[in-house]
Amino acid sequence: MTVIKKPEIALSSTCIGNVDIKSLCEYAAANNIRSIELSANISFIPDEKLIEILKMYADRIGFHIHNYFPAPKDHFVLNLAHPATYERSLEHCLKAVDLCSRLGIGVYSIHAGMAINPAVDDLGKSLSHYAPIDFMKSRNLLITACHEIADYALGKGVQILIENNVVNEENCVGNINNSYHFADPDDSEKLFPLFSHQNVGILVDFGHLKVNAANLGFEPYNFINLFKEKIKAVHLSDNDGRYDQNLHISEQSWFWPYLPWEQLEYISLEIKDCTPGLIEGQIELIEKQLNKYNAATV
Repeated sequence: MTVIKKPEIALSSTCIGNVDIKSLCEYAAANNIRSIELSANISFIPDEKLIEILKMYADRIGFHIHNYFPAPKDHFVLNLAHPATYERSLEHCLKAVDLCSRLGIGVYSIHAGMAINPAVDDLGKSLSHYAPIDFMKSRNLLITACHEIADYALGKGVQILIENNVVNEENCVGNINNSYHFADPDDSEKLFPLFSHQNVGILVDFGHLKVNAANLGFEPYNFINLFKEKIKAVHLSDNDGRYDQNLHISEQSWFWPYLPWEQLEYISLEIKDCTPGLIEGQIELIEKQLNKYNAATV
């Protein structure tokens, strides 16, 4: 029997609510949560103090860094695919790579960008009133930025992962996507040059993928098959197929047959309404599915 390397099972910091980094670490340590994906909900803290706290818990908790972390002092929309946000987003991502390098974290994941420039307060709402720039121009900005980050990160021993966007029902009028990169198979094929870089991999958010498949009219496995060999991490949650709701996963969740277990560095739960007991049960469910996969590959 060949047993695959067990990916780390992490809890997204967004599951706990808006907290400071020390409170989050204390919560994780007290509830036997052994890995955390640090994301957008963590409050700003000066760099050296942040590193000091993370190092205090590094022997008990594995850390992964995602998109907006470390939190900027002033909120902004991280978007590498629009000229209005390009420079600031690039600066943030390079800083995140430096943090990964200092802490010995091997991957940094980034949201695929948008051809629109929404305000911070509009995120999570309908964005259909924003006019996109030319989609090809926007795509070229994204590819250029990600390659610059990937080149920089390669020298730091950090791999870059790009996460697929979500297109909620109200943001794709007529089932047409002209604003969100890396969301559907047809447009995503044009990102092959991005993923040809040796230091660029993929984080698949299966909640996003379910929503996009329903709203844009494609089979989710077609998207997975296009990029399967580049998938290094996943976000797991469930939803109704119209909106990214971050509902709890179950044995009936649709994505289990499509997880490339043998390639994954880590799996992150992105679920809401969490209690310690629920988190424990969700992690046990993932471990059960991994064991089933191992048994099937004997």
